[in-house]
Amino acid sequence: MLVVNFYRAILVFTILLISGCSFFSSGKASYEQVVEVKINTGLNVNPDRNNRPQPVKVCIIETRRAGWLPPGVYKGEICSGLSGLTDIVTFENYIMAPGQSRTYRTTAQLPELYTRWIVIGAEFQKGVGEYSLIEKMIVPDANFKMEIMAENTSLTVL
Repeated sequence: MLVVNFYRAILVFTILLISGCSFFSSGKASYEQVVEVKINTGLNVNPDRNNRPQPVKVCIIETRRAGWLPPGVYKGEICSGLSGLTDIVTFENYIMAPGQSRTYRTTAQLPELYTRWIVIGAEFQKGVGEYSLIEKMIVPDANFKMEIMAENTSLTVL
């Protein structure tokens, strides 16, 4: 009798798998979203006191809320102290030389649609300027792509 019940259970399980039903399905759709930001630095980026170009620290931060500011923004430390912050989805820091290009790219499997924001920041030697921080919304149901130029002491969306 035990063997017959075992075979019946296997038969029912096999029929469910073949028909496309699964006990493990959550019923929620998953969305893949690609976020890509290309960063370029100009030949005169981050000038020192003698107006000679210097490498610049650039960060890209994905966050869960609009208007988010890095904790060290008023000290000129936009890209520092980001680990462990609850509003951050992910972040990446780069040290970029004059005339260099880098591409930040993430691909996420999202269990549900939700809005995120991308924040691009740069730590210039002359301090935080008017354009040291850029924020853009990432639309939930589409891929996101943008290009940034770091020139002199500011960031510009191309």
